[in-house]
Amino acid sequence: MIQTWISHGFEKITGSARPPKVPRTDYSLSLAQNSSDCVHISFYADKSAQGISLSVQGEYDGLSCALYKEAFVPVRGELYPDPLIPLCEPFDLETGQPLNILAEFSAEKDCPPGDAQYVIEAKSPDGETVGTYRVFVHIWRFALPESPSCETAIGLVLGHMLKFHHPGTEAETEALYKSYYDTLLKHKMSAYTMPYDVLDPRADSYMSDPRVTTFCCDYEIGTTYHGFEDDDLVKRIGLKLASNPVWLRKAYAYPLDEPRCMDHLVRLKAQTERLRRLIPGIHQVIPFYTDIDVDGKTDQVAYMAPLHDIWCPKAALFQEIYSKEQAAKFPPFPERMAEEQRRGKRVWWYVCNYPQPPYLNVFTNDPGISGRALFWQQYRYGVTGFLYWGSNSWGRLADPWLDTDTFGNDIHGDGILFYPGEKAGIHGPVVSLRMKILRSGIEDFDLFTLAGQIVGREAVTEKILSVVPSLTEVRGSGDKLLEIRREIGNLIEKGT
Repeated sequence: MIQTWISHGFEKITGSARPPKVPRTDYSLSLAQNSSDCVHISFYADKSAQGISLSVQGEYDGLSCALYKEAFVPVRGELYPDPLIPLCEPFDLETGQPLNILAEFSAEKDCPPGDAQYVIEAKSPDGETVGTYRVFVHIWRFALPESPSCETAIGLVLGHMLKFHHPGTEAETEALYKSYYDTLLKHKMSAYTMPYDVLDPRADSYMSDPRVTTFCCDYEIGTTYHGFEDDDLVKRIGLKLASNPVWLRKAYAYPLDEPRCMDHLVRLKAQTERLRRLIPGIHQVIPFYTDIDVDGKTDQVAYMAPLHDIWCPKAALFQEIYSKEQAAKFPPFPERMAEEQRRGKRVWWYVCNYPQPPYLNVFTNDPGISGRALFWQQYRYGVTGFLYWGSNSWGRLADPWLDTDTFGNDIHGDGILFYPGEKAGIHGPVVSLRMKILRSGIEDFDLFTLAGQIVGREAVTEKILSVVPSLTEVRGSGDKLLEIRREIGNLIEKGT
């Protein structure tokens, strides 16, 4: 017997999951133009079955449906879905283990508003219907912006790619990095470094591309934390950026990662002053997760304030930065960040191997809703950018398809949003379920930003708080999240 059901695209149906008592066969999506969202179709067989095929029936101008087969990765004795392999052929079912198909619906920016219905049908090799699912898609009559409201900066390392991919020429190596970069861009995320150096004329189209929200201007291509030491080179980069205000706005320097002692802060001050001298007007981002005391009156936050103009604290700092003594001396951290924004500075945040649950993160074994609701929290705190240190951090791993424990510290999926595609017969990237979930969160942030321009930020935040009342709580189910999202989208539609 084969049992099937449909569920939220941001849920993680693990290897030990069993069919719901009342399986769902219909699903409703609401999409803005220039956006995507997903649904899951899951199969469970009490004995193995071969050659199951899926067909998609339905047609709507500007709306497409792509299917992916999910692979499992092991974490602490459980199997978690993450790698997404494009579904190109029939698939087999193993006894007693779910198999998940992700159906991704994408509305182009000129997709007409209205309602569409798709039927996805699963059949056995002899033509017997295994399951039929109806997906109703409502297209709102507004589009998400071509340039995402949420700025992003995502680590992408060429050296890690070359551990699993083996291009034969320099041109093939360049094309490999570009394929990963462009895939991030397709998911509304900008990698630290573009496929071409800033001084390369081929970089101009990327710097001008509205989908590219940021780029690091002082790192070598495909590296992290390797700033240029050649002052003349940095000056030439600055001159080119100064020739185009759009390029200069998107460019940032990354002088020091996570300063956490006085020696770091002294070095940071010297490096930020150097960069300002070499590239007048350059934006500088400094991720940090500590607030050391500099002297009796000054903490790290106050010391760093004049050194840079893109704040990037770890997300949990909005709730747990101060010692008891500091809490008595300094204003609440969210208030300090809001004041920095009033002074014209930007505020991003980041996650990495911390924070741990109950804070939200994007680990392989985190609930899927966490990666999406993280951007709801981001809007709530007025944070406008998301930095994530890695997307292909496989350097210490023998096979990321079998092990996502990035540093061997039992933290899984940290800095991993891609899988090397060679194992699936793909010379390039395989995306992850978590990448799709992050993209949904970024698009939710766009939705909130549009709604805030129409009904006011306070009204949108009030709705968001019904789902994420704090940094450590997601209230209700995925149904609740989508209900509030639909309400916010309807507010925009009424106001346009």
